[in-house]
Amino acid sequence: MKITMRKHILLTLIIAFVYSNAISAALIFDWNGSSTNWTSSGSWNETNGSGSYPGALGRTTDIVRFGVTGSSYTNQPTLTTSLTIASIEFGGGIQKAGTDLTVTGATLTVGTITQDINTTTSSNTIYDYLQGTGTISCTTITVGSGTNTTGTFNFLMADIATLNVSGNVVIISNVNKQNGSGFRLENGNMYLSGQVTFTTLTGITATNASYFTINTVAQAGGNTTPHLYLSNPNPLGTIPTPKASVNFYGDRGGSGSVTYTAASPTVYTTSTAGFGSGGGTIDTTKSSYDNLTIQGSGTATIGGSTVGALKVTGDFTTASPAAFSSAAATNTAISGNWINSSSVTTTSGTTAVSGSISNSSSGSIALGSGNTYVGANLTNSGAFTAGSGNITVDGNYTNSAGGTFTAGTGTVDFNGASPETLTDNSTTGTTLNNVEFTGGGTKTMSGTGSFAVSSSGVLSMAAGNTLQTGGILTLNSSSTGSATVGAIPSNSAITGTVNVQRYISGGSNAYRGYRLLSSPVYTASSGSNYYYDISYLALYAPITGSLGTAGGLTKSGNPSAYLYRDNVAFTNSTFNTGNFRGINAINNSPLYAIGVDYDGTFDLHPGTGVMFFYRGNLSNLATKWITTTVAEPNLFVSIGTLNQQAITVVNWYTQLPQLQYSVVTGNAGYSGFNLVGNPYASSIDWNTFSATTSTAGIYGPNVGTTLYIFNEVSKIYATYNLGIGTNGGSNIIPSGQGFFVNATGLGTPTLTFNEAGKTNSQLSGPTQPTGMTLLLDAMPATAAATTQAPQYLRLELSADSINKDETIIRFDRSAQNQFVVNEDSQYLPGSGEVSFSSMSSDSVILAINSIPYPKKQATAVVLNVNTTTNGTFNLNLTEINNVPQQ
Repeated sequence: MKITMRKHILLTLIIAFVYSNAISAALIFDWNGSSTNWTSSGSWNETNGSGSYPGALGRTTDIVRFGVTGSSYTNQPTLTTSLTIASIEFGGGIQKAGTDLTVTGATLTVGTITQDINTTTSSNTIYDYLQGTGTISCTTITVGSGTNTTGTFNFLMADIATLNVSGNVVIISNVNKQNGSGFRLENGNMYLSGQVTFTTLTGITATNASYFTINTVAQAGGNTTPHLYLSNPNPLGTIPTPKASVNFYGDRGGSGSVTYTAASPTVYTTSTAGFGSGGGTIDTTKSSYDNLTIQGSGTATIGGSTVGALKVTGDFTTASPAAFSSAAATNTAISGNWINSSSVTTTSGTTAVSGSISNSSSGSIALGSGNTYVGANLTNSGAFTAGSGNITVDGNYTNSAGGTFTAGTGTVDFNGASPETLTDNSTTGTTLNNVEFTGGGTKTMSGTGSFAVSSSGVLSMAAGNTLQTGGILTLNSSSTGSATVGAIPSNSAITGTVNVQRYISGGSNAYRGYRLLSSPVYTASSGSNYYYDISYLALYAPITGSLGTAGGLTKSGNPSAYLYRDNVAFTNSTFNTGNFRGINAINNSPLYAIGVDYDGTFDLHPGTGVMFFYRGNLSNLATKWITTTVAEPNLFVSIGTLNQQAITVVNWYTQLPQLQYSVVTGNAGYSGFNLVGNPYASSIDWNTFSATTSTAGIYGPNVGTTLYIFNEVSKIYATYNLGIGTNGGSNIIPSGQGFFVNATGLGTPTLTFNEAGKTNSQLSGPTQPTGMTLLLDAMPATAAATTQAPQYLRLELSADSINKDETIIRFDRSAQNQFVVNEDSQYLPGSGEVSFSSMSSDSVILAINSIPYPKKQATAVVLNVNTTTNGTFNLNLTEINNVPQQ
């Protein structure tokens, strides 16, 4: 009994072992096409057993083959039940037209998918399709053959709703023909975790023999929209160019998309050899992507180590950090929109977006040295940082609440031919360094925020453009410069009010003193007459006058502000009865009707200069009346419409468009001096002055060529004439600067400022003791007025580093020893401790004295010295310019 039981157990074990081996052997299923149903056993020819159909009964080891053995077929396989198999192989020697594998409403999980073209017959083109509404998930895909097939073209096409590839797609160059073999993603979503790699067989020499491509298709039911998701940081292996290529751009009528989802991936551009449009030699003029999205982690690197192109025919979406390669420029062209919600940094390549750029509240865009072009709108709700490259915007600009715009050193050009709206609703506003308005349309500023041009910036208007400021534009000023409005063409205009800042130097008691001011805006107009007021001064600095608070001033006292009259005698006996007439009211109605002691009420016109005694700002007001108080730096803001086009000076006293020239007893030698001012929100260049050409930058018939600017620290005048100046005198006259000119008395003197007189040049600052008033001291390199270098001696008389004065002796073979208008410059005395000048042979006191070259007999030049105190003074020859020395 025991023996019988043991035999039975042994027999059972043997039977079980045999059965186990039988079911563990992989079943091979070859499609015979008797029907279209995958789950019909009659559709398959089976090897190694009987298993009904591949994947039946939960088997996962089945091997499936199409077109490898047997006969060709017409019915194509369709799977509607989810299952798992080991592998799929597509052959070609039998099914020369290829196989269409359709998965509908189900998931097919497979280990490997291989296309092994087992034929060398020429002139065949084999297409194998993965298609349907379902999902195929596999480990790897291999396309091609291990044997050189010479003339048989073979392609594996993916047209299925979802294709998951956890490993690589391997493409074998097995056909020695251009476009001989390849993988085409024609529709659906493909998720690739591995790489696209290439293997080239021996003997394959054809250009672009194999490829991987997104191949969009135009079809009756609607164009295809394939989408490739790449989760490998380096999804492309080495591409054996020119024998292979990768193309992520579909050019057959549909629209494809590529999304990089990896951690810190490489985003390919044409800088990668073999990446491009495919089809033989890579055509870098074609696009790289239809739609491109970066949505991973870490920072994606766009481009490579050589100059490349990133061309997107649709939208470019950056939902995770990205940086354009710093190794070489990537020239980017986006035909659609750029939508950013992360951090992106560009470099030296150009970026051209035909659509809009939208930077969300979580986004940060930092542009580099390459230029950026926006064909539609630029909308920013996050951080937008411009670089050294230029930005051109053809559409609207919006800086939303929470958005920050940081200007770069490049130029921002609003270039729309149609009306453009510039909206700022942010708390920080939009400050631009250099901005241009071109294209011929009207640009309108609006919003709850503000716009500004930086103190080093330039605002330029092209012909046929109008800028409507909406009252929210500010021109900034600082210790190093002021915003400039360049020359405005005659058919262009800036409308609406502008806030124009003017930095006022300070920081010590030495800065407590007079300034010569001018207004770059007008605050009212009537017909062709324009006016400005100075009521804003009381908002920033203490100001006194005979009427005190009744005149809109801080308190009563000696005048702080003056206008200059040429037709009264000079006197120092009082503060307001000489040439300088004290202002007693700045609050009349209208405001531009200024009250003047002893003279009445007069309108102020652009181009009129005002002398103002500056004591500092309004802090610690009680101390500002003490003469030893420090005068702090300040920032004045005048609000009005910018003075534009030709501005002819209207004398405040006569209200006539001409300067004064009066011979008055007591004014011997000082007739014709007029206090005028730069009327523009820009520096002007005195070297553009002409007494004969009405279209010159500055036109002044019967006006001398010398200008005078008061230095508030040393209390003397800087003088400039014909390319040289004393005490820092320069041809560049800053915005907001008042200055003296001298009518010659040879006819009716007028002075007209034209847009051509503007210059972007600025003098450096802040003011030094030898510098010019307000903020500027250094003479720019453009100061020379003539091509022939002047010959002169510069002499200086100094008490200390602050109290000093200069005079110049200039040599010219055509000069005379007597005073000659425009050849010499009269000396205009200030109120400093030192006064130093020379005298012509007819006893005219001069700041710049031009004399003929000395002959054999020595020429004597009389020097005139005055000081307010006794002491030791130094007389120095500080410069010898182009004068021969023996």
